[in-house]
Amino acid sequence: MGRTTGPEAALYPIVKKWAEQSLKCWTVGIDTGPKLGRVDVVGVRDFGGGDLSARTEVVAIEVKRGSAAFAKSAGQALGYSVMADRCYLAKEGGFRDDELVVAGSLGIGLIEISGHRAIECLSAPPKAPLPELRLRLLEKLHCGVCSLCSTVFRLAEDGKQGFGRMVRAEKSNTIAVAAERERGYMFWLIDAAEERDTRDRQMTYWRRYLCPDCVQALGRQGRS
Repeated sequence: MGRTTGPEAALYPIVKKWAEQSLKCWTVGIDTGPKLGRVDVVGVRDFGGGDLSARTEVVAIEVKRGSAAFAKSAGQALGYSVMADRCYLAKEGGFRDDELVVAGSLGIGLIEISGHRAIECLSAPPKAPLPELRLRLLEKLHCGVCSLCSTVFRLAEDGKQGFGRMVRAEKSNTIAVAAERERGYMFWLIDAAEERDTRDRQMTYWRRYLCPDCVQALGRQGRS
């Protein structure tokens, strides 16, 4: 759960509800993010694909009161593009024509907050976030990307934190064990990190994930 203090905090639930209902986000976080910066509202949704490939988007939304300066607020929303696939500015009151033009030029979407409703005024085009930062933002939502099928999936049970749906690759914990428990699998790139990690850390943090579906497929192969 993120912090919910500040002048915009009362608006977060309105925008969160919009992301869930209008964008069909299957998980939404409030005031969360990596060290680079926190996002007011961030959601994850499936957008097309699914049958033959995984196409999942991270949507970041900057939330402002009506008195906030538009140019500065739009710049903050655009800043999320380094870690999110689509970026929006949600603001009380409507938007002027020139603000719509600026938002379109920057490549951000606009959401009008009116009372207890949020209305999309301008759709957000897709961005090309930095993969590492996108993954870190997903982890703050307790989600990961499967190294085998590239699907975004929950690392913990819905509404919970941590790695409750994962089996860690430690001692006798194998992929077969994860398959039996119907969990995902979390492992570390020990050799690669020892050779190439330049941060002189005492432990290996280069981690990767396998989703429960891929673990089941690999587990069946191991038992055949």
